Formats: sequence, structure tokens, C-alpha cells
Amino acid sequence: MFNVFIVDDEPLILEGLHAILNWNALDLNIVGEAENGEEALELIAEENLRVDILLTDISMPEMDGLELMRRLKEKNPRLRCIVLSGYNEFIYVKEAIRIGIENYLLKPINREELQQTLVNTAEQLLRDQSDRLLDDEIQHLKDNLWFRWLTRRMTLDEWTSRADLLHMKMPAPHAAVVLIKTVHPSCEDEEIHGSERAALVRREMEDGLNLEGVPSICLINLDDDLIAVCGLPSTGKEMLLRLRETLERQAQRLEDVHGIRPLVLIGSVQSGIVQIPDSYQHAQEALSLTLLDPERIVWGYDEKPADVPAARIAFSPDSEYTRLLAANDLEALLEMIDQDMEACLRIEGVTPSQLRNAALERCHSMIRMLRDAQTSLTGDGEDYRDINERIFQAATPKRLADCVKLIARNVAEALNDRSSVSPIIKQILQHIHTHYSEELSLKLLGQLYHTHPVYLGQLFHKETSQTFSDYVNRYRIGKAKELLAESNLKTQSIANKVGFWDSNYFYKQFKKYSGVSPTEYRTML
Repeated sequence: MFNVFIVDDEPLILEGLHAILNWNALDLNIVGEAENGEEALELIAEENLRVDILLTDISMPEMDGLELMRRLKEKNPRLRCIVLSGYNEFIYVKEAIRIGIENYLLKPINREELQQTLVNTAEQLLRDQSDRLLDDEIQHLKDNLWFRWLTRRMTLDEWTSRADLLHMKMPAPHAAVVLIKTVHPSCEDEEIHGSERAALVRREMEDGLNLEGVPSICLINLDDDLIAVCGLPSTGKEMLLRLRETLERQAQRLEDVHGIRPLVLIGSVQSGIVQIPDSYQHAQEALSLTLLDPERIVWGYDEKPADVPAARIAFSPDSEYTRLLAANDLEALLEMIDQDMEACLRIEGVTPSQLRNAALERCHSMIRMLRDAQTSLTGDGEDYRDINERIFQAATPKRLADCVKLIARNVAEALNDRSSVSPIIKQILQHIHTHYSEELSLKLLGQLYHTHPVYLGQLFHKETSQTFSDYVNRYRIGKAKELLAESNLKTQSIANKVGFWDSNYFYKQFKKYSGVSPTEYRTML
């Protein structure tokens, strides 16, 4: 059913249009009416109405029908307009045709002519809808094919046969793959980027690259990041520099016009379809460079620095950390971690891998202090088991320092033996570890162990330093990682096996605790 909005400054005309036709029989729905163009714009905007067909008079106070059609078509080019007018002047007809109308009907309205116009308009809308769906399906097939090729999930023969069928080819003899993350790592308060945001970035980048003469093929991956295969006439450094300047302008425009701060990662220049997956891999590897300057928007794989002597990249001596841990001076300990990170960043030529290695060594040295003291680990065991992965995924110096601080807090708590787990919480933890693939809730466990769910939740948080749902989700994600590494099961099957029945929620939780999507995690193994 298509939606109709009627605009006329004569109340009798508005009433008559409601009564003159059986709108339901035409599969049409009148969603609103107004007495002038300005009122119509306000109503459509305030109520967020989807309007497919506009029936409007021409001559009205405040805003006439011609201006109304212009304004609405700017926002919705697919809008169909039908003019109802008492004026048969050529100047009105000419301007209405220029804007784009289905028919220009003179008052008094002929019922049969109006009905046939509406039927024809609805049929055209249905044809357009079918064409768009077909175009969308073909585009989805192309996007999927490109993504599978770039991630090396198909053979050359498979690519060639499918690409020939869909008339797909490289945008130029040479190309560089660009990965555009639609939320910059420095934007920590941003919501997780979604499909609408990714679609907007895709449209803007396609238009921007086209205007600047860069042939490209754009697609969106499973994480709602944009992948652009940018064609280049040659492999020279000058071509890569021009591409970089173009991407910097487009990224700045996204931020200035839409308030979107992206992260643009440029892969290496490659020749021919066989080598282009290398460029995509290099674009992904360029993500680590954000550690060196978290505010920069554009990075290139060719900027990877040479390593400086490893001996110069280190945190403060173990003795300083031991002293602060023994004194239970957590505030000074966390401050030292920040100072150490800043000192490492000031070293000329330091590489992301060296920063990560220094942070990882500090974490492991603190964990060794616990073992030397014969003290059990506290906090979430995943914090210790996944520290290597957490550090590898840290995209900014702050997040890298936060990884070290997490271990420091847990070690400090363990050394001071602040609390022990009660028998009831031990039972709850054992139940989670055994039944993580089943439904789990405080209400269900409260009934099972004869404890009020509110008290159980408070006790769980007190003794584990995390909420019940956070612990369950983190444990399930840990099990999902094991299945991703050890099996060939599809992601949806893995989600179900570890207790997630909503795939979107699984993806969100996986990225929350791992920093990457399930797909990216599997490719890193």
C-alpha cells in the first residue's frame, strides 16, 4: 500500500477528495492533509511521514504547490506528484512538468481521470520498487564476491567465472585498497556505527572519488566499514600521493558536512586482480599505525617505520612497580603507566609493535609478581588469558595503557587479598561454566539455589567486580573464540552453541570484548 498526502487551501476540496474515491480498494492510504505547502512540510517532518504520492493545489497561501514539490523532491526524488489546479495557464503547467509530475488535473476534478491517474502512478511505483530490489540484489552479489576475493576465500577460477557473469573487473590496471572505518578510534563516545552511517559514507566517498577522477569500487563489510578499491594509472609514488590527498579531502568533508570522523587506511599499490588481496591485507595492517598518532585520520601502509633498538622501548623498572604494588598505591601505579606510555611515544622512530611488546612485557611481569608471591589471580580470568589479544587490538595509546591498567588493578587486588568468593557464588560460577549455552538469568539461578535474585546479583557484583550479565557474556565470547579457532562452523552456528540466539547481539558483544568482529578474529588466526 502506498501513502498519499493531500494539500489544498479549500476545505471542501479536501473533504471531497476523501469521499470521491474508495482509497482502500486502490491500495492507497491517505496519511495526512494540509491547507498550504508550509503546513504540509511541517506535518511531514514532525510526524516523519513516508509519502509516496502528493496531491497538491498550485495556488495556496504561505507556500504554493510548486515550491512544495521542489522541497519534497529534494528529500525524496522518488516522490510522485499529481497537480490539482483551477488554473490552466501554460506557465504553471510548464513549471510543474519541469519539476516532475504524473498529471495536471483541472478543477472541478473528474473522478474517472483522477482514479486512472492514481492507478497508473501506483503501478509505476511498483515497477520502480521491483527494479530497485533487483538492483539491490545484484549489488549485494557483487559486494559479496569482491569481499570474498579480497579476503582470499575463493580461487581464481571461481572469481573469474562469477566476475564474467556479473561483468565485474578492476577499476584500472593498478589499484590500492582503502579501508575506511566509519568511527575513528579516538571517538570513544560514539555509538557503534551502523548500516545507515556506512551507507552514507559509501555514497559520499563514491561521489567524491568520482568527482576527483578516481575510478573506484566501493562495498561495505560485515563490520559496516567501507572498502574502496581505487584504480590508479600507474604504480608510481606520485599516484599514491595523489590518492592520499584525495582521500584526505573526502575524509575532511565527511567530518565537516556530516560530523563523521572516519579512519582511512590505505593499502599498497598492486597490479592486476591476483595481487589486489595483498593490498587489502596491508590496509588492515595499517590500523596498528594509529598508535603513533591517534588523532590522524589518514594512514598508509607505506608509512610503516623501521624498528629502533628494542632496548630503548621499555616501561619503568620492575622494582618501581613492585614498590607501588606492595604499598597498595594504586593511584601512583596508574599514573606511572600513563607516564611510561608517554615516554615510549616520544622515542623517535618507535613502531606500534614495539609499543605493544613493551606493554605486554609489563603485564606479564606484574602477573609474575603474583606467582612469586604464591597469590591466586583475582578478577576475571579472561583479563589474563586474553591480554595478548587485547593489546594487539588496542588502536590508540590510551587503550593500550588501559590494558596495562586493567592488569595492574587486578594484580593489586590479588596481592592485597581483599575478598574471597563465597560458596554460593562458587556454585553460580560453576553453573555458568557448565551451562553457558543454555538460558541464564539471575531469576532462574535464584530459584535454583533458593536465593533472592536481587541479593544474588548484588553479591555476584561484589565478589567478582562485574555484573552477572557482563560475566556471562564475556565467558560465552571466550567459548566462541575457541570454536572460531578450532572448527569450521559458521558464525551463526557458533553464536547459537554458546548461548546467543540473536546474531546482531552476538556481533555487538563479540566486538565489545574482543575489539574485532568474529570474521576478523578468524582471519587473524
